[in-house]
Amino acid sequence: MKIFRVIMLYLACIGWLLAAPASNDAEQTQKMILKEFDIDAKFLKSSHYASIKNSIKDGKRKEFVDTVKSGYRHIPMLQKIIKDSGIPEPFLYLAMTESGFSNHIVSSKKAIGIWQFMESTAKLYGLRVDKYTDERKDPIASTLAATKYLQSLKDDFGKWYLAMMAYNCGDTRLREGIKKAGTTDLDTLLDDKKSYIPKETKNFVKKILTIAHIAKEQENLLAKTQTLSGTKGIELTKIDVPGGTTLMEVGDSIGLSLKKMKEYNMHLKFVYTPPTEKPYYLYIPSNKKKMFSDNFEAIQNRKFEFYTVQENDTLLTIAEKTGVNHKIIKEYNGLASSEIKPSQKLVIPSEQNVNYLAEYMVKSGDTLGEVSQKFDVALEDLKEANTLMSSNSSIGAKLAATE
Repeated sequence: MKIFRVIMLYLACIGWLLAAPASNDAEQTQKMILKEFDIDAKFLKSSHYASIKNSIKDGKRKEFVDTVKSGYRHIPMLQKIIKDSGIPEPFLYLAMTESGFSNHIVSSKKAIGIWQFMESTAKLYGLRVDKYTDERKDPIASTLAATKYLQSLKDDFGKWYLAMMAYNCGDTRLREGIKKAGTTDLDTLLDDKKSYIPKETKNFVKKILTIAHIAKEQENLLAKTQTLSGTKGIELTKIDVPGGTTLMEVGDSIGLSLKKMKEYNMHLKFVYTPPTEKPYYLYIPSNKKKMFSDNFEAIQNRKFEFYTVQENDTLLTIAEKTGVNHKIIKEYNGLASSEIKPSQKLVIPSEQNVNYLAEYMVKSGDTLGEVSQKFDVALEDLKEANTLMSSNSSIGAKLAATE
């Protein structure tokens, strides 16, 4: 029995010795994560860090992988901009936490886009938000703005983890919390029994650290996302086009559908660039740049009029006055319905600008397939332009076709 105990003790010691390097490696990795955010290593011994580690289950690992898969189209571009900006690369996980890399997320406070910018902050950092465009939905422009904003917060507060907090709750709110706590110590600021910072911000910090831990745990996961997603990130090139240029014009010149052009240019509120005399930018795949240069012909003397709605005006009466179809006026102004109000300003495109929006009245026996062939338009584009869920259309219905 004594010999058995000695053997068991020996085996336990051997196991401890073999496990020690792994434990040390894990601790070094954890310290590295904290260091990237300027967090003192003593935070490893806090109850907050213990709860972070304990929260990492298979479900969260799967959620991480799924988010990377769905956001892979943006991730390589985000990584490059973040790296070039000089801010710590783990700030990629701030975008992941804010939006899951989705441009469609709108918070209860009306923050929008991958980086969840409020309109006032977005404009402060050079993003255009107006009737025609919302550059918070431009992954490239918004990421550049986010890195500038984070660097500014770091300059103000001196630590990256404080910049992270201020990004979430605002610099004024964080200053109030620091003053109340009498310290910038992370463990103190996260105290669940105190309200130095909002609960949302406490959870925000913990979630980013959790994601950073999972990413480090699976070192090459982001590098392998091409395999995970089965697709490559799209490299986009910025091009300048005249104001009022439609996505269909550019798409036709490079062989891309309206659906794809809208996907690459989510910052546009309509299917055309802002109708001003100044050029505006669009994104196209980098491998289409030469084709664009060879094929795109900008419409010369492109003109838009601005019409102020009068009392008793309707879209039909405005169409009669201007000679532009009422559905095209509705489309160009992004109107959800035909309702308009006195003093409202509408963009009225010239005939040159509407040659991509032909109308066709459905006849008995027509199918969308036949209409798409008649106008030489892809069936999916025809559905997209008319918000159709199926290939069925009603007799007498009017269809917009991109010519």
